[in-house]
Amino acid sequence: VRILGGKISLQSQEGEGSTFTLFVPLDSSPAIIRHAREGKIKLSTAPSPKAELQKEIKGANGSGKIEGTVLLVDDNMNHNLALKEYLEFKISTCLTAQSAKEAYKVLEEQSVNCIILDMYLPDADGKEVVRKLKKQEKYRQLPIIIYSGKNLSQDEEDELETLADAIIQKNVLSYKTLLSKITGILHKANYEG
Repeated sequence: VRILGGKISLQSQEGEGSTFTLFVPLDSSPAIIRHAREGKIKLSTAPSPKAELQKEIKGANGSGKIEGTVLLVDDNMNHNLALKEYLEFKISTCLTAQSAKEAYKVLEEQSVNCIILDMYLPDADGKEVVRKLKKQEKYRQLPIIIYSGKNLSQDEEDELETLADAIIQKNVLSYKTLLSKITGILHKANYEG
């Protein structure tokens, strides 16, 4: 609690019970930075300059979210909305599309930092979408993560690994893996940009 810049209070009455109250500030960054500098904690990805350390902890926009725009492309609207809600706890902007046509339209109208792409779309196969985007100069470097429930053959996986930045199989724990990959991509983009 002290590392987060907070405090704990205790009220106890014998035979009645105890009440513990935890107070933690909305922004724990200053306390975390201070403890890291004092060597009391270690931040695994902490850059040395203070501004960069604050950026790492708080996100580039100061809201605790990582600055960046992610495009989720999945034909299942419920899956898109659930994943969007989950990602928006950590990422500033998540857009959705339910078809390749919608995705291309979003890309024409808005700049994105990363695409999360399902293999099955009503109007195109995920591989077709990746190939089409990678052939265009302005999208060639755009990170694309294949996020699909489809069991891929070894040949399909080998082919996709040459086209996409990551392949993540949808399962119970895959949201965490996906978020980790996306935040890595966005942190890299924010520090290089």
